[in-house]
Amino acid sequence: KIHRCQPGGVATNDLLDRLAYALKVGARSLYLLGGEPAGHPGFFELLRAAKTAGIRRITTETTALPFARDGVAREARDAGLDRAIVEVLAFDERSYDAITRSKGHFSEFLAGIDRLREAGISCSARVVGAEGLTALADEARARGLEIEAVVDWRLA
Repeated sequence: KIHRCQPGGVATNDLLDRLAYALKVGARSLYLLGGEPAGHPGFFELLRAAKTAGIRRITTETTALPFARDGVAREARDAGLDRAIVEVLAFDERSYDAITRSKGHFSEFLAGIDRLREAGISCSARVVGAEGLTALADEARARGLEIEAVVDWRLA
């Protein structure tokens, strides 16, 4: 697992050094998390380096928002991304805006999931919340997402 891939976090060269170490000790898969890995300026470079070096499977945790932009999901797939675990907080705009404390990103969240799937990237959901987790997980399943985990943030 490579942590703190978010913008302003670990420098790309440091991430590449961590990748080299992981390969040295026999890693065959790469799991990116911390903030929004797809927002890191070296995201695609890291994906390409990992695939070129022989990493078989690359997974990232994501809010799905970066993948809503045209071409991002396809570029990630072409660079080597195999799987995305999408953090699911809500499936209605009002709840999503309240939880994320931002307005107007719900449609990007849905578009990001759609674009990941259209690009052929396997998607699953990490359902996070405090109430209504069963209903949220059911809605994720109904939208074609496999449930990776359900997290009650009151217990985390």
